[in-house]
Amino acid sequence: MLQYTKYISRHTVLASSLALLLVLVSSYIYIEKERSTLQDDAEQKQIETNKKLLLLPTKNDVVINPGNKITIVVYEDTDCRFCREYEHILDSVAQKNPDVVSLYFRYKLLPIYRHSRVEAELLECVKKINTPAYSDFKKDLFSINSSENLDLEKLLSMAYMYADKNTLRTCSEDTEAGNTVRDIEATASILGVTKVPYTFIFSETSPLITLVGVQSESALKQIIENIQTYE
Repeated sequence: MLQYTKYISRHTVLASSLALLLVLVSSYIYIEKERSTLQDDAEQKQIETNKKLLLLPTKNDVVINPGNKITIVVYEDTDCRFCREYEHILDSVAQKNPDVVSLYFRYKLLPIYRHSRVEAELLECVKKINTPAYSDFKKDLFSINSSENLDLEKLLSMAYMYADKNTLRTCSEDTEAGNTVRDIEATASILGVTKVPYTFIFSETSPLITLVGVQSESALKQIIENIQTYE
C-alpha cells in the first residue's frame, strides 16, 4: 500500500511538473509571438515612414494645391493611354478639393513605349525653363497616339510653344534632364512601382495607401474622406 501511494505521488508530481512545463512553454511561445508581431509592426511602420519621406515633394515636383494635408503622388508615362484617362480624373479631384488635396506626378517609364524617355526629358526641360507651362505641355504629350512615328525634332516643335527654342534645344542636348528622369525612376523602383498609373495617397498621420491602375473619382473621394481608417 505504501509503495502504491509513493508510486501515485511520484506520478502526480511528474504530471504537475509536465503541466507546469507546458504552461511555461505555451507562455514563452505566446510572448515570443507577440514580440515578433510587435517587431514586425514596428518594422512595417518604419518602412512606411521611409516611403513617405521618398514621396514628399521636392523642388523638382510641380505641385497642384501645395501644402494640403492629404498628398496624392502618381507615377505615370505620357505614352500610357490609361494614364491619360486617369489624368482627367485626378485633375477633377484636385479641383474639387483645393483645400484638402495636394497632387503631383512623377515618371515611371515603360520600355514598351517608344517615345517615353524623350518626352519625359523634354517635359523636364519645359518645367525648368517655363514651369507654369508644365501641365499644358504634359496634356499635349498625352494627346499623342503612341503609334505615331515621332522623332526628336517633331517633339521639339511641340515644346517650342512653351519655351525659347535655343534654350530648349540646349537643354535637350544636355544630360541634366536625362539624369533627373533617371533619378525619379530610381526612386520609383525603391518604392516598388512596376506599373502605371501607380498612385500613393497619404497624410502625416494616415497609413500609406497604394493603388495600381486607373481609379474612379468616387473611389478616390471615398479614400480621401476616410483616409485615417482606410485599409
